[in-house]
Amino acid sequence: MMARPRGEDIPALKQIWKAAFGDPDSYIDFFFEHRFSVQKAMVAYEKDKPVSVLYVLPCHINVDGEQHPAGYIYAAATHPKKQSKGWMGNLLHYAKSIAKEEDLAALVLRPGEPSLTRYYERHGYRTFFQESTAKFTRKQLLSCAKAGSQILPAFADVITAFRRHYLDGWEGSIQWEEDAVEYALEENTFTGGKNIFIRCPQGVGYALVGPGPHVTVKEWMAERGVFAYLADAILKQSEGETFTMRSPAGILRQEISKMSPGGMILPVSSPCIWRGKPPYLGLTLD
Repeated sequence: MMARPRGEDIPALKQIWKAAFGDPDSYIDFFFEHRFSVQKAMVAYEKDKPVSVLYVLPCHINVDGEQHPAGYIYAAATHPKKQSKGWMGNLLHYAKSIAKEEDLAALVLRPGEPSLTRYYERHGYRTFFQESTAKFTRKQLLSCAKAGSQILPAFADVITAFRRHYLDGWEGSIQWEEDAVEYALEENTFTGGKNIFIRCPQGVGYALVGPGPHVTVKEWMAERGVFAYLADAILKQSEGETFTMRSPAGILRQEISKMSPGGMILPVSSPCIWRGKPPYLGLTLD
């Protein structure tokens, strides 16, 4: 049986997450306390017990210059003891049928690892989103940095507005509402990262900077000429030794960054084609 979960299923859903991904209980609890609702989840049941689950987080996709509702499939997992029995495939089919009922333009996702790309292709998804990835040692980033910015609080409403303006009309790209951006910021802080928003003479920019010596900047965007100031702010906020920085296409020169797959799409009620710059997903909580 496929259905929305019941309130009493939450402990079982947490167990599936733990068994599939191995995340700390505190991280799993954080999601269920701040982002979960029964309307955002779909569950496969065996003998009335959850065995597989996925979460569909609301977003919008730019199609023909307008924003259309879509869903981001997150943390799709089957309990390891129940894998290879078709549960997730059935659940993906169910998610598509619900998306049609709700008139969503598309379902989108980011495979947890490259090996899953073929699996999702078998269920109708195709690689669609691209992102720019730039890698720096601390010394290399320091050589790009320029002092003189003002570091301001990274408020969700400000970053949401900046993202919306930056990606406006960017065909095929995903727009997140303020509650989704706020959760992404809180999740980054919860896992030990830093959220940075700066203002400088050339404009503004922001970055979600992950923790650790080998830092992933989960997303950054900036107006033209702001990257050097943002790099300086990142170095002041992080003691990282290396930095992998992810952003939409076209911010940095091609000799500095390279394009890489950024997610997959299953068109539902819209063909979801793109013209011009590669579409961008971002803030995928991975």
